[in-house]
Amino acid sequence: MATKDTEKKEKIKIPPAVFPADPENIKQIDFTYIVDYVQDVGMEAIEWLQDLYQQEVEPNKNGKERKISFIEIRNAFVAKYMPDLMPEPKAKKPQMGEVIMALKPIRASASEIRKRK
Repeated sequence: MATKDTEKKEKIKIPPAVFPADPENIKQIDFTYIVDYVQDVGMEAIEWLQDLYQQEVEPNKNGKERKISFIEIRNAFVAKYMPDLMPEPKAKKPQMGEVIMALKPIRASASEIRKRK
């Protein structure tokens, strides 16, 4: 019989994806790309990335302090160095109150029909 230790599956490490030198969209930018790009640009960019990482961020919904996420780093990186890759903001859906207050009757009421005659 096999023990639990021998049944453990080995975790397979997947190497980071290799993306083109010029990404076409924001999703093609991974952490390795950001680090390589910043190192190529120079010390000013490295300091910018280090300062960004050390910035205080809002606590999570439970009030617990957290570090800046990769998505926040990537968005700041793209905004600074590749603003043409920033996605367009999505149209905001109207809130329930706005929809209710914008309601108009579909057909005319009886009193409105009498006024027209």
